[in-house]
Amino acid sequence: MFSKKFKRITAAVAAMMIMTGASAIDVPAKVYMFGFAASFNDSIIYMTEIQEVDSAWISQKGKLLAEREVYSFQLKNFLERTYKAKNETCVTFFALKKKDCEKKFLKMKKMYAGDPTAKKKKKKKDTEEKYYNITYISADNFRYEAVKSMDIEEKKLTKEEKQQLKEEARKKKEQSKGKGPKGGPGGGQGGPGGGRPDGM
Repeated sequence: MFSKKFKRITAAVAAMMIMTGASAIDVPAKVYMFGFAASFNDSIIYMTEIQEVDSAWISQKGKLLAEREVYSFQLKNFLERTYKAKNETCVTFFALKKKDCEKKFLKMKKMYAGDPTAKKKKKKKDTEEKYYNITYISADNFRYEAVKSMDIEEKKLTKEEKQQLKEEARKKKEQSKGKGPKGGPGGGQGGPGGGRPDGM
């Protein structure tokens, strides 16, 4: 039976995926990140080394990593190719400071591998914690590739075409003014300029 800790991290992963797209403005930044992966089907945990990524994008307040799910898919694809692990739930953790990322890394490691220095407490069988076998992945074997913010790409495109869209809207507005209702100025059948021409 899998521990409640694993269920909690799975719920946290889902929440992170939802929060990823919540950023209104993304800015480029250097970040530190590591990957975590686990499955309900076995007791193996995968964790990457902490990596420095220079060209990442984050929300303006630094709370969200843009395209976080893409980084997690990078890890998932690596695990499928290298370890034939096809059922892993992957998540990417990040921080702007290395020491903050290290704290997150140690917290996850302690949660799943246990703390060998901590005194063991007697627990009932139904509350016994299960620890996992952690496979550490070096940066030589797997490295995150920086991902551009799709939000920024869309904003750039909108800015470049803004004037053109305004011009098109102005022309459409002028055309609509020149077309009155049926029987009205510049309108359809029965009005000036409308109806059947002489000789028809």
